[in-house]
Amino acid sequence: MRREDRMKLLFETKSEYTYDEYLKFSRTVQNKVQRLWLLQLAMVAAFLVLAWLGWKKGSTVEAIAGIIVAVLIPVIFYLVNSWVIKRLYQSNHALQGQVSTFRFYRDHFEQDNALGHTSIPYDELTEIVETKTNFYLMVDKNQGMILIKENCTPELTAFVQNLKK
Repeated sequence: MRREDRMKLLFETKSEYTYDEYLKFSRTVQNKVQRLWLLQLAMVAAFLVLAWLGWKKGSTVEAIAGIIVAVLIPVIFYLVNSWVIKRLYQSNHALQGQVSTFRFYRDHFEQDNALGHTSIPYDELTEIVETKTNFYLMVDKNQGMILIKENCTPELTAFVQNLKK
Protein backbone atom coordinates (compact mmCIF):
# COMPACT_ATOMS: atom_id res chain seq x y z
CA MET A 1 0.00 0.00 0.00
CA ARG A 2 1.33 3.41 -0.91
CA ARG A 3 2.15 5.86 1.86
CA GLU A 4 -0.37 8.37 0.44
CA ASP A 5 -3.14 5.78 0.77
CA ARG A 6 -2.15 4.91 4.34
CA MET A 7 -1.99 8.58 5.33
CA LYS A 8 -5.33 9.60 3.81
CA LEU A 9 -7.58 10.86 6.60
CA LEU A 10 -10.76 8.79 6.74
CA PHE A 11 -12.53 10.10 9.85
CA GLU A 12 -12.09 12.62 12.65
CA THR A 13 -13.92 13.02 15.94
CA LYS A 14 -13.45 14.47 19.42
CA SER A 15 -13.99 13.08 22.92
CA GLU A 16 -14.05 14.98 26.20
CA TYR A 17 -12.79 13.06 29.23
CA THR A 18 -15.38 14.06 31.84
CA TYR A 19 -15.80 12.30 35.17
CA ASP A 20 -18.93 10.58 33.86
CA GLU A 21 -17.05 9.21 30.83
CA TYR A 22 -14.12 8.12 33.01
CA LEU A 23 -16.52 6.37 35.40
CA LYS A 24 -18.22 4.49 32.54
CA PHE A 25 -14.82 3.55 31.09
CA SER A 26 -13.49 2.29 34.43
CA ARG A 27 -16.58 0.22 35.21
CA THR A 28 -16.66 -1.28 31.73
CA VAL A 29 -12.97 -2.18 31.84
CA GLN A 30 -13.35 -3.80 35.24
CA ASN A 31 -16.38 -5.83 34.22
CA LYS A 32 -15.73 -6.70 30.57
CA VAL A 33 -11.94 -6.76 30.36
CA GLN A 34 -10.77 -7.64 33.86
CA ARG A 35 -13.90 -9.62 34.72
CA LEU A 36 -14.06 -8.29 38.30
CA TRP A 37 -17.62 -9.62 38.51
CA LEU A 38 -16.21 -13.17 38.63
CA LEU A 39 -14.42 -12.37 41.90
CA GLN A 40 -17.62 -10.90 43.32
CA LEU A 41 -19.61 -13.94 42.23
CA ALA A 42 -17.08 -16.31 43.81
CA MET A 43 -17.18 -14.38 47.09
CA VAL A 44 -20.99 -14.30 47.16
CA ALA A 45 -21.10 -18.05 46.44
CA ALA A 46 -18.56 -18.75 49.20
CA PHE A 47 -20.59 -16.84 51.79
CA LEU A 48 -23.81 -18.51 50.68
CA VAL A 49 -22.13 -21.89 51.12
CA LEU A 50 -20.96 -20.81 54.59
CA ALA A 51 -24.52 -19.68 55.38
CA TRP A 52 -25.88 -23.04 54.24
CA LEU A 53 -23.29 -24.91 56.33
CA GLY A 54 -24.18 -22.76 59.34
CA TRP A 55 -27.87 -23.53 58.84
CA LYS A 56 -27.10 -27.28 58.51
CA LYS A 57 -25.18 -27.08 61.82
CA GLY A 58 -28.20 -25.46 63.40
CA SER A 59 -26.55 -22.07 63.79
CA THR A 60 -29.10 -19.50 62.70
CA VAL A 61 -26.65 -16.69 63.49
CA GLU A 62 -24.02 -18.08 61.09
CA ALA A 63 -26.66 -18.65 58.40
CA ILE A 64 -28.05 -15.12 58.66
CA ALA A 65 -24.57 -13.57 58.87
CA GLY A 66 -23.48 -15.46 55.74
CA ILE A 67 -26.54 -14.29 53.82
CA ILE A 68 -26.10 -10.68 54.96
CA VAL A 69 -22.42 -10.66 53.94
CA ALA A 70 -23.29 -12.28 50.59
CA VAL A 71 -25.83 -9.53 49.91
CA LEU A 72 -23.45 -6.78 51.03
CA ILE A 73 -20.48 -7.89 48.88
CA PRO A 74 -21.74 -6.36 45.59
CA VAL A 75 -22.80 -3.19 47.43
CA ILE A 76 -19.40 -2.84 49.10
CA PHE A 77 -17.59 -3.50 45.81
CA TYR A 78 -19.72 -0.85 44.09
CA LEU A 79 -19.20 1.79 46.80
CA VAL A 80 -15.46 1.20 47.23
CA ASN A 81 -14.97 1.07 43.47
CA SER A 82 -16.88 4.35 42.98
CA TRP A 83 -14.77 6.02 45.66
CA VAL A 84 -11.49 4.76 44.13
CA ILE A 85 -12.49 5.83 40.60
CA LYS A 86 -13.48 9.30 41.82
CA ARG A 87 -10.20 9.73 43.71
CA LEU A 88 -8.18 8.60 40.69
CA TYR A 89 -9.99 11.03 38.39
CA GLN A 90 -9.70 13.93 40.84
CA SER A 91 -6.00 13.27 41.46
CA ASN A 92 -5.19 13.38 37.74
CA HIS A 93 -5.72 17.07 36.93
CA ALA A 94 -4.31 16.69 33.42
CA LEU A 95 -7.08 14.25 32.53
CA GLN A 96 -9.99 16.31 33.85
CA GLY A 97 -11.96 17.83 30.99
CA GLN A 98 -9.29 16.81 28.50
CA VAL A 99 -10.51 17.01 24.90
CA SER A 100 -8.90 14.54 22.51
CA THR A 101 -9.10 14.66 18.74
CA PHE A 102 -9.02 11.28 17.04
CA ARG A 103 -8.01 10.90 13.41
CA PHE A 104 -8.54 7.57 11.69
CA TYR A 105 -6.48 6.34 8.76
CA ARG A 106 -6.40 2.99 6.92
CA ASP A 107 -3.82 1.30 9.17
CA HIS A 108 -3.72 3.41 12.34
CA PHE A 109 -5.35 6.18 14.33
CA GLU A 110 -3.93 9.26 16.00
CA GLN A 111 -4.95 11.01 19.19
CA ASP A 112 -4.06 14.64 19.85
CA ASN A 113 -4.70 16.55 23.06
CA ALA A 114 -2.99 19.07 25.32
CA LEU A 115 -0.74 16.31 26.66
CA GLY A 116 0.66 15.33 23.27
CA HIS A 117 0.29 13.19 20.17
CA THR A 118 -0.17 9.42 19.94
CA SER A 119 -0.19 7.22 16.85
CA ILE A 120 -1.38 3.63 17.25
CA PRO A 121 -1.56 0.98 14.52
CA TYR A 122 -4.84 -0.93 14.69
CA ASP A 123 -3.02 -4.23 15.10
CA GLU A 124 -1.56 -2.96 18.40
CA LEU A 125 -5.01 -2.60 19.96
CA THR A 126 -5.55 -5.44 22.41
CA GLU A 127 -9.33 -5.08 22.33
CA ILE A 128 -12.12 -2.79 21.19
CA VAL A 129 -14.95 -2.72 23.71
CA GLU A 130 -18.30 -1.39 22.52
CA THR A 131 -21.07 -0.15 24.79
CA LYS A 132 -24.32 1.66 23.95
CA THR A 133 -22.61 5.03 24.31
CA ASN A 134 -18.90 4.50 23.65
CA PHE A 135 -16.06 2.56 22.11
CA TYR A 136 -13.02 1.87 24.26
CA LEU A 137 -9.88 1.40 22.19
CA MET A 138 -7.76 -0.72 24.50
CA VAL A 139 -3.97 -0.67 24.23
CA ASP A 140 -3.53 -2.75 27.38
CA LYS A 141 -5.72 -4.52 29.93
CA ASN A 142 -6.03 -1.33 32.02
CA GLN A 143 -5.38 1.40 29.47
CA GLY A 144 -7.51 2.65 26.62
CA MET A 145 -9.00 5.63 24.87
CA ILE A 146 -12.61 6.75 25.08
CA LEU A 147 -14.38 7.27 21.77
CA ILE A 148 -17.82 8.79 22.35
CA LYS A 149 -20.32 7.36 19.84
CA GLU A 150 -22.51 10.45 19.95
CA ASN A 151 -19.63 12.37 18.33
CA CYS A 152 -19.04 9.73 15.63
CA THR A 153 -20.58 9.68 12.18
CA PRO A 154 -22.44 6.50 11.24
CA GLU A 155 -19.56 5.72 8.88
CA LEU A 156 -16.99 6.03 11.67
CA THR A 157 -19.12 3.85 13.94
CA ALA A 158 -19.27 1.17 11.22
CA PHE A 159 -15.51 1.52 10.62
CA VAL A 160 -14.67 0.94 14.31
CA GLN A 161 -17.15 -1.95 14.54
CA ASN A 162 -15.44 -3.50 11.53
CA LEU A 163 -12.05 -3.16 13.26
CA LYS A 164 -13.37 -5.40 16.05
CA LYS A 165 -13.69 -8.32 13.61
